[in-house]
Amino acid sequence: VDAFFLQYPSREHRVAFCAAPVASLVHDLLRHPLERVVAGALPPGTTRPPFIYSRVVLVGHSMGAVVARRALLVPTARTVSTVPTGSTVLPVVTVS
Repeated sequence: VDAFFLQYPSREHRVAFCAAPVASLVHDLLRHPLERVVAGALPPGTTRPPFIYSRVVLVGHSMGAVVARRALLVPTARTVSTVPTGSTVLPVVTVS
């Protein structure tokens, strides 16, 4: 299990603007996770064999939940949700 925490300018921009990079991240996680996301987060000198995620779960609180849902409406995220490998995008929204 890998966890990624995102930061976006919620005080300066609207939901649609904040959702675009989230949609891009989902696309990269499902199509090119190692090259575009994971490799940059590994300690120097660490390697990891190629892999794909079978599922990506988005968890958001308050505006983050709205941003996560909006990200799934971005065309990039919609096409990724039907990747031929059987990968899926499962939005999980928490409310408190």
